Amino acid sequence: MATQRPGSSAGHQLPRGRHGLTHGEVVENQRRRLIQAVPLAVREKGFAALTVEDMCARAGVSRRTFYENFRDAEACFVASYRYHVQELMAIVGGAGTAGRDWQERARLAMLALLRYLAERPDVAHMAVVEVLAAGPAAVAERDRASALLRSLIGDEALAAAPEPAPPLLLEVVAGATLELISARVLQGDSGSLDGLLPTVMYLVLVAAHGPGGAAHRAGFGDSPGATTAHGSAA
Repeated sequence: MATQRPGSSAGHQLPRGRHGLTHGEVVENQRRRLIQAVPLAVREKGFAALTVEDMCARAGVSRRTFYENFRDAEACFVASYRYHVQELMAIVGGAGTAGRDWQERARLAMLALLRYLAERPDVAHMAVVEVLAAGPAAVAERDRASALLRSLIGDEALAAAPEPAPPLLLEVVAGATLELISARVLQGDSGSLDGLLPTVMYLVLVAAHGPGGAAHRAGFGDSPGATTAHGSAA
């Protein structure tokens, strides 16, 4: 079977005939294929036009199998969104632990986040565009993902500030980061998301180091004015 690019389609279908798997393993394989099929299926048609048949065709399962796992297309979308957020956070969390201090941990975590989405354009589109059309349960999952993003930045960014910084600052930074990512995805330029790292790190560091210090540490050089490049790397 041909190797699939990340986020492009579902997992491997089971071979025809006898395969030696238990019923539970078969059910789990089918559910996982449906979950992994969502990003490409929803990117191709948009959530509003997406049907159960689209998901089944992409996953290689029957309608009966779909309804044995999910109530409807929205439930499958939410499960897929949650699955990919959990996968992302595991990767990002592991990357961040390698840092020697909070600034390096934040940089490594943010880089891992941006690269994950850059390498999975279907997932990126699902996560920042189609999620808003997929119903209240999906939007609630997006809000939880935003809270996880704030946790990546961490309270240390506030504690390092020379003057007391409001906790709301973390929410502002997380929101601005999501907007930068969304703009690239909407432009069809998901592959360049890791180029946003200097701008994102500027936002993370500015409370602790001020505009000039944050620009230098974020990789813009000595000029804080470079941060007005709307996310383009210097």
